[in-house]
Amino acid sequence: MTEADGAEENLHAETGETEDSQNDEDDSPAQRSRRPMCAKCTRPQRACICSSLPSSPVRLPSGLESILLLRHPKERRQKHQSAWILERCVSGVRQHVSRRLPRALQSKSIPSGLEHIYEQPQSCLLVFPGAGARPLRDVLDPGVKHLILVDATWRFAREMAAAVPEKDDPLGRIRRVELSPPPETRPVFVVRKPMLLAREEEEQWGFSTAEAAALAIDEVAQLRRTPKEDADAESGSERTAWNVVTRALKAYAQIQLQHTEAPRMRSERPGFIPKLYDGHFKES
Repeated sequence: MTEADGAEENLHAETGETEDSQNDEDDSPAQRSRRPMCAKCTRPQRACICSSLPSSPVRLPSGLESILLLRHPKERRQKHQSAWILERCVSGVRQHVSRRLPRALQSKSIPSGLEHIYEQPQSCLLVFPGAGARPLRDVLDPGVKHLILVDATWRFAREMAAAVPEKDDPLGRIRRVELSPPPETRPVFVVRKPMLLAREEEEQWGFSTAEAAALAIDEVAQLRRTPKEDADAESGSERTAWNVVTRALKAYAQIQLQHTEAPRMRSERPGFIPKLYDGHFKES
């Protein structure tokens, strides 16, 4: 899930490092040092999104222990990233930076923090659309404790999620699921052009990493609700991951687009999405 080759889309140098997310900018250190920066969100003060970040992160639903982002090394060079926003909005989010996980039989030691992928693959679900993926609601069972998402452009994400046939490929042993978003749910992180996967009776979107994670978390929460949580949801007092995450993503996108010249609409180009930026630009 993430954002068509040649475009900057995000719903994946071998490094193999596990890290907290970084709000990387493509400005040079010299350029960044000349402007006031926000100490909390680490963005320029005029582009600060702290007022849209939650005072405390959303907790993962019952039985879910972690959200793991498998991050392509080049993703850190992208100007607009959603993973760092996800980490500030949801607890239990981690990242592992590598093009591909080491094979169990070739690795002398399992990467720290990823033991469950190798030792308990039945406890994990890989959230990624495509061949072999089943609806999350049909696969989720009480033993699922970890959700894995690929953080990369669609081109790299497909490469990373493609399981090697051998039995020792760690991702090849993990069940794959796809999301079932509520009707009319659309991406909001439009600073990276989202992918429209299918035009059917209902549009099927490829979401940014943060959006896909939020949708997955809410779907798990809905499927595992207790009677009290059901009552909270009906009363409207439930704090959903989607609402919290997209509030911050919308703020980020709005600020970026306010400082961007309105793009030329080229409806003849492949992948053109009508009304994608409606409401984001002022009339000249």
